[in-house]
Amino acid sequence: MFGSELWIEWLKYFDKIIGPTIFSTIRMVSTLVVFYSIIRFGLAILLILYGSQGLRPREKFCNVLDFMVNSMEKKHY
Repeated sequence: MFGSELWIEWLKYFDKIIGPTIFSTIRMVSTLVVFYSIIRFGLAILLILYGSQGLRPREKFCNVLDFMVNSMEKKHY
């Protein structure tokens, strides 16, 4: 049932279809995680500087940042 022919056939499918899709998925997800982390870190710095309790509070800019952060935090189930 699980002879050598099955494993040879499985390796052909893995090399041509399964392997490349797994690696491309990992590459896309890791790229998005890095990109998203950079954006979030930048927003955190701006909130520390210009937030309502920040170093240089600016109300209008804080409202825009607040909207951006809340939009990124929304979870769509």
